[in-house]
Amino acid sequence: MVYVNRLRNCSRTMRTCTLRVRMPISSDLSNPRNFITKITRYEKVVDIPNSMTILDELLPISLEMAKRNLTGIWNFTNPGW
Repeated sequence: MVYVNRLRNCSRTMRTCTLRVRMPISSDLSNPRNFITKITRYEKVVDIPNSMTILDELLPISLEMAKRNLTGIWNFTNPGW
């Protein structure tokens, strides 16, 4: 997020759209960056509710946002517990 803020501060006229994700999950379980894939390798897992992002659901929404030229910082998490 630090780099995004630096980029946004370079020019006040720059119109950017930042989509912030948390614990990204996709249907592609072979992707090593998939949260489900990562957590299976952890020795210990905490059981504290947290926000997550379902990437398969994020894509169509992000495309629609681009078509509408939306800007700003958006927290992209799915409803949790």
